[in-house]
Amino acid sequence: MPSPIISKRAPIYADVPDEKWNDWRWQLSNRLNTAEDIEKVLPITDSERKALQTQGLFRVDITPYFISL
Repeated sequence: MPSPIISKRAPIYADVPDEKWNDWRWQLSNRLNTAEDIEKVLPITDSERKALQTQGLFRVDITPYFISL
């Protein structure tokens, strides 16, 4: 029997149980949408930070799974 696929996670999500991590509802509920949230997971440039902080420019919603890729 093949082993289940385990997706890699950013260290900030290491304590999230597999049951939650693999639940699309949890993923949508924990989307990152600010520069501050995103910087907790990966470094961003000054220009990226400025763009993310410009209100009304565009909306960003990144799931924990996607940002961990």
